[in-house]
Amino acid sequence: GATRLDRERDHRGDQRIPGAGARPRDHLVALGLFMAALPPAIACMRSVGLWLDGHSWFPLADGLNIWSGAHLALNGQLATLFNPVAYGEWFHAHFGGDLHTWSYPPDYLLAVLPFGFLPPAVAVLSFDLLSLLILLVALRACGFDARFTAAVLLSPAALANLYDNTNGALFAALLIAGLFLAEKRPYVAGVLIGLVTMKPQLGVLIPVFWLARGNWRGILAAALTSVSLVIASASAFGWTSWTMFATRVMPFMSRVLVQLTAKPHHGPRAMIMSVFSLAQQIGLGFHVATALQATTTIAALALAAVLGRTRAAPVPCIIAALLLLTTLATPYIWYYDMIPASFAVALLARDGLTTGFRPGELAVYACLWITPGIAPEMAMRGLPSFAPVFVVLSLVYLWRRTAAFT
Repeated sequence: GATRLDRERDHRGDQRIPGAGARPRDHLVALGLFMAALPPAIACMRSVGLWLDGHSWFPLADGLNIWSGAHLALNGQLATLFNPVAYGEWFHAHFGGDLHTWSYPPDYLLAVLPFGFLPPAVAVLSFDLLSLLILLVALRACGFDARFTAAVLLSPAALANLYDNTNGALFAALLIAGLFLAEKRPYVAGVLIGLVTMKPQLGVLIPVFWLARGNWRGILAAALTSVSLVIASASAFGWTSWTMFATRVMPFMSRVLVQLTAKPHHGPRAMIMSVFSLAQQIGLGFHVATALQATTTIAALALAAVLGRTRAAPVPCIIAALLLLTTLATPYIWYYDMIPASFAVALLARDGLTTGFRPGELAVYACLWITPGIAPEMAMRGLPSFAPVFVVLSLVYLWRRTAAFT
C-alpha cells in the first residue's frame, strides 16, 4: 500500500482551491505592481522637489524629528527633548512653524544617536536608505528571492515610508526576520523581536503567539534584549530620561492620537489604519470606537494564541495571519507601518499565483496592497481608509486557503 509520505503528498497535491482561476500572466502582475506603486512614488518625487525648490523642510518632517532627538541628546538637551512644549518651540525655530513634532523613547533614541552627528538632510536620507537596506537584507536572510524582495521594497507601503522619512521599514525588517527565524534560530529571533519593543505596538501579539508555540528561548532572548535596551539607554541618558518620557511625552502622544482621530474631517486620521480610527472616520464616536478597538484587540490576542498552537498549516501562512492580526490589534498604526501587512499580502499572492485565487480574493489583496500608497491623498480629501476591512477580508481568504491543511 501507499506509505504515509505518499498519502500526504497526494493530499497536499490536491490542495488547489476549488473554482480557482488560471494563473495570471507575469507581465500583468508586474503591471499591477507598477500601477500600485505610482501614487507613493510620485509623492516621493514631489517631496524631493519641494525640498530642492526653496529648501522647504516640510517633506522631511518625520525624519527631522529623528535627527532632532539624536542631536539634542548629543548636546545634553534631554530636558528640552522630553518637554513637548519646549521641544516644539526648539523644533519650529529651526525648521519652521508648520511642522509637527514627535519625541521617541530613550531606547530608540540610543539606536539613532549616530545620525545626530550628520547634517539634518543627510541624516534623514541616510536613515531612509539604511532602513531599506536592512529590510532587503532581512528578506534575503529569510530565503526570499530577488523578485519577491523587490516587490516588497517597491510596495506602496514601503514607498510611503520613504515618502514620510520614518521608521516603518526598519521595524518591518526586525519583525519579519524575527518571526521567520524563530523556528531555526530562536535566540537570534528573540533579539530581533526584543528590538521591536522600541515600537511596542507592532509586537503586541508576539508574546501570546510565542507562549502558545512554546518558543521559550525566543521569549527569553526578547525579554533580555528589551531590558538591556532600557538599562543601556538609562546608563547613557539617565533614568530621568525615562521618567520624563513617561510623565510628559506619553500623555502628549495619547492626546495627539485622540485628537487626530476625533476631529471631523481631520485629514491625518485617515492615514491611521486602525479599527479605532476607521470607526471615528465613519462617525461612530469616541466611546464606540474605543469599544470596537478593545474588542478587536482581545479577539486578535485570542487568535494569536490559536495560531501559536497551529502546526498543520504552512509556517508562512501562520506568519502572514499574525502580521495581519497585528494591524488590527493596535489603535495606533500609520500607513507607513503597513509594510508587514503588505509582506503578508505578497506571501498570499505568491501562493495564489501557484494554486489559483478564489473569486474576489485577488481584488481584496490588491485593495490592501494599494491602500497605504493612496492614504495621504484620501486624507487630504476627507475620505476614510478602509484598511481594517481589507485586513479582515484577507484573513478570511487566508483561513479558507489554509483550511485544507487543518
